[in-house]
Amino acid sequence: MNLKPLNPEQTAWAYENLLLEAFPPAELKPLSAMVDMGEKGQYLPYGFFDGETIIGACFLWLGEEGVALIDHLCVSPLRRNEGLGEVILQQIQDIYPTWVLVAESEYPPLAPNPALAERRLGFYRRNHAKTADFRTRIFGVAYSIFYWGADLKMEQYYQVYVRSFSKEKLEKYVIVPDISSEPAPLVDWI
Repeated sequence: MNLKPLNPEQTAWAYENLLLEAFPPAELKPLSAMVDMGEKGQYLPYGFFDGETIIGACFLWLGEEGVALIDHLCVSPLRRNEGLGEVILQQIQDIYPTWVLVAESEYPPLAPNPALAERRLGFYRRNHAKTADFRTRIFGVAYSIFYWGADLKMEQYYQVYVRSFSKEKLEKYVIVPDISSEPAPLVDWI
């Protein structure tokens, strides 16, 4: 089993068959946005293959040189609980050994499903992620930030969004750092 870049058809298949099932609308951008960002060199989709079958995915959203947000990481519902998420995470680190890889995970006290958010946090902790000293709120979703590699600076994280969003969208939907203790309305990706 290995992680390989996806072509446009495979990306569409992974989106329709893996990502739509695994992520709520407020955390999932449209496929057209992913394709557009990929064409601009801002986004890298990877598939986790068992032979010729895609059984998982890892999508990287590129920031400044050497920094990438693991925008989505998921495993097929038919293959969950086999430790494959950990394998995907390790392989992406092997592909980019000198990069700072960043992950967002819902902040449990403000998550719609705190138990699920705690499980996701546990995944990152089990996989040796460091916890950033700031939280964020993107499209209304409060996130804890995790990373692998050299120390992550808040500005490095923010640059992922700066590279892709207009100033207006940044000001309206990207709060870095987020210090609020209140839930906010969730906004689907626009």
